[in-house]
Amino acid sequence: MGRDMRILPSTRDEWVSLGLFPFKAYVVMGAPVMFLIEGYVGRKMPRYVRYPQATHAVCEGYFLCVAVLLLGAAIQAAACQRGSASRTLLILFVAFFILAALWPWGMIG
Repeated sequence: MGRDMRILPSTRDEWVSLGLFPFKAYVVMGAPVMFLIEGYVGRKMPRYVRYPQATHAVCEGYFLCVAVLLLGAAIQAAACQRGSASRTLLILFVAFFILAALWPWGMIG
């Protein structure tokens, strides 16, 4: 039996990572889930119907994720292991890319 089973994090690095996990998961899953739902609903609605409310809500979530991940990367750079902030910044750049791609669909008009 090599590892003991822990439920809660034991180090500062693990606590910061646990706090950032929901935002990282949203970055990865927000847009794909929105597109799946819009694709399902879109089959039942006319093709000219757009869903700006849903896209607007998802974009607001990405704005929140960008702010929190930027703060989290700063905290990780100051207080955590080397490399943790780099991984968070990578997810942050993915969030910027997705937000830039979604911006015209739901934020304008």
